[in-house]
Amino acid sequence: MSRREKLLHELPFGVDYAKSARARCKYCEMNIPKGELRLSVRYPSHKFMKMQDNWLHERCFWKSVRKDELSEATIYGFEALEWEDQEMLREKIILNEKEIKKDEELNDADVKDIPLVSSGKVKEALKVQSEMLSEIKKELIEFKFKLKDFDEIFKANEYHIREDEGISECIEQLSDFIVFGVPSKCPKCKEGTLYYDYTGHAYKCDGTGEKSCVFSDPNPERKSLNVGEDWAENGFLEGRKLPMLKERSYPPGAHVKMDTVTDYPRDRIRRPTRFGKHLEDES
Repeated sequence: MSRREKLLHELPFGVDYAKSARARCKYCEMNIPKGELRLSVRYPSHKFMKMQDNWLHERCFWKSVRKDELSEATIYGFEALEWEDQEMLREKIILNEKEIKKDEELNDADVKDIPLVSSGKVKEALKVQSEMLSEIKKELIEFKFKLKDFDEIFKANEYHIREDEGISECIEQLSDFIVFGVPSKCPKCKEGTLYYDYTGHAYKCDGTGEKSCVFSDPNPERKSLNVGEDWAENGFLEGRKLPMLKERSYPPGAHVKMDTVTDYPRDRIRRPTRFGKHLEDES
C-alpha cells in the first residue's frame, strides 16, 4: 500500500490541547488559546504526504461539523487526553448519536453494532491506563528533561528519536514504555522498531532505512524499560514496578478499518459568513 493510499485510512477527526495560540478556528475564525482543548477535521495533504488538521474550538466543533462518522475510536489522539476531557467528549458523542447518519461503508454488519463509546470493564481499564499515563507525563514534564536525556534512555532500550519528534513526542513515547513496557523488535522484518500509532490503535513497525514494513500489533511482545544509571540517580520512577500494566486497552471499534477520510474537509464544516448564514446555504 502506497503512502497516498494509507492516508485515506487515517482517522477523520482529531483532538489535542492547543500547542500555541496561533491556530484559528475554522468556524468562528477566532484564535484558539494555548492549552485549550480543540477538535479537528483531518484530511490528507497529498502535497506533503501527511494528514493536516482543520482546528476548531471544542464548542464550535459540535455546532459546525458533520459528525456521521464520529465515535471514540475515530478521533485521533482521544486516548491521550486527560480522563475528565475524555468523559466530557463521550457524553457529547452519546448526545450526538441521534444525529448521526452513517455512510454505506459504516452500515456493514461488522461495524453498525459497534458502540460509539466505551463502557463497563473496557471503560474501567481505559480509565486506569489513562490516569497512569497522565501521571507519568506530568512527572516527565516536571523533571524538564532535554532531548539528549531522552536519546540516552531510548538508546539504552534499542530505540531512537525519529526526525520529526520533539520533547512532547518523546514524553508520549517514554510514558508508553514505562506503563506498558518496551516493544521487542519487529517479528516480521526482524530489524524494525515498533512505535505506537494513534490512527491504527496499534504498534507499527517503522521499517529500516532501506525497506518498509507493514507489521502492526495492538499488544506486541514487550520487555521492562531499562532505566539506566543516570535516570536512576535522579530518582525518576523510584519505587515503581515496571511495567505498570500488562497490556494496552482499546475502545470499541478501534481495530475496524474504515475509509473515513475525505479529500475535501470543507464538506464537513459549516462555516458562518459575516451575514450570519452558512457557506452551504449560499447559492
